[in-house]
Amino acid sequence: MSAVIIAAVAIAAVLVAVIVIVPLVVPVPPLRSTVPPSQLADHDSHFASIDGITVHYKVYGAETESRAILLLHGFGASTFSWRDVGPLLGREYRVVAIDRTGYGLTRRPLPPNRSAWRSASPYSYEAQAEAAFGLLDELGVREAAVVGHSQGAAVAVTMAVISPKRVSALVLTAPGVNNGVIPSWILPALRTRQGRALGRLIARSLAQRGTASILRRAFADPATATPEVVEGYRRPLRADDWDVGLWEMTIAPQPIRPKDDLDKLEGIPTLVITPTADRIVSPKAERETQAAIPGAKLTEASGQNHLFHEDHPAEFVKLAEGFLDSARPG
Repeated sequence: MSAVIIAAVAIAAVLVAVIVIVPLVVPVPPLRSTVPPSQLADHDSHFASIDGITVHYKVYGAETESRAILLLHGFGASTFSWRDVGPLLGREYRVVAIDRTGYGLTRRPLPPNRSAWRSASPYSYEAQAEAAFGLLDELGVREAAVVGHSQGAAVAVTMAVISPKRVSALVLTAPGVNNGVIPSWILPALRTRQGRALGRLIARSLAQRGTASILRRAFADPATATPEVVEGYRRPLRADDWDVGLWEMTIAPQPIRPKDDLDKLEGIPTLVITPTADRIVSPKAERETQAAIPGAKLTEASGQNHLFHEDHPAEFVKLAEGFLDSARPG
């Protein structure tokens, strides 16, 4: 047995031991001072019941079905991430920004028991794609361009794979198009009762203590992560069961694997925007995503970081609108 294999087995054994023992020794206290997500809503918030889940969304612009855009935020974000982009796009389009399941003010569904869902997880990319289509149905939107940032790009790709006729175009910015967040070999242990208990502790620690530092790393200018911006990202951490939702999103099975399905996007106009100084997702990986999509165009945002659309919303909107206008038939 090689040294690499021995080391991998040893690491796995330690992780499994931690997963089994820690939750038994350190109980998970209930969240304090959380409230139903609706109590955290803004004046322009909307809610809809989609397949039994209360989904939070915002709408910008005129009600025109022929020029509709759906905005999908990244990991750990919410509709707040589109606070400047949404109104700018809304000058020409009907824009819908959704809080994906597990994030923002969308209600977090709880597992029917501590170790498994009786059916498919509502946190998978496929389930999130179906929820997005359900919201569009609710709003009377048959077809939309889908803009996905970071992990939101994986859901955007999944939507196009599931129902290509309903996705008129894709704009993938700083795309993190992977097949899941956690390596598959450890997932069975993380989905046990003990694994879920440990996961809630991990989610709380990372989200509550790391939000500001992650944002400083993701903006081109760390000073952009002002107290107001950090609070905007942290606000959903006051919603009931946010820790469960974040962990269930992290360990959700992925029946559709976006990274393996990029070749199925042939015929769908696609733009990949790569911030060349991205410190969260490798620009190389983003270029590989573009190269794997038949006919996809690549635009490099020189010197920009992961949150390019927040750093320079007007520049981002100019790129997105220019592409979408050129992609319109006729």
